[in-house]
Amino acid sequence: HAFPNPTLQHVTVSFIPSRYGRINVFEQSGRKIEQIPISPKATNITIDLSAYPKGIYFISLTGTGVMETTKIIKQ
Repeated sequence: HAFPNPTLQHVTVSFIPSRYGRINVFEQSGRKIEQIPISPKATNITIDLSAYPKGIYFISLTGTGVMETTKIIKQ
């Protein structure tokens, strides 16, 4: 779950602890712009998108045998 969406600067991603090992942020073109490791006990991470232009981004949570992707709109 990612909120707020749409966002102006920051987006918080919440997830089940220990399920995912990293978060990747992609531009709409598919180019990876950030990779963030996830602590095993973490339940959420806030991502700062303020340095990036307005547009559509994809946040991908990846773990062993599991991946979940969410579309984010930055205004």
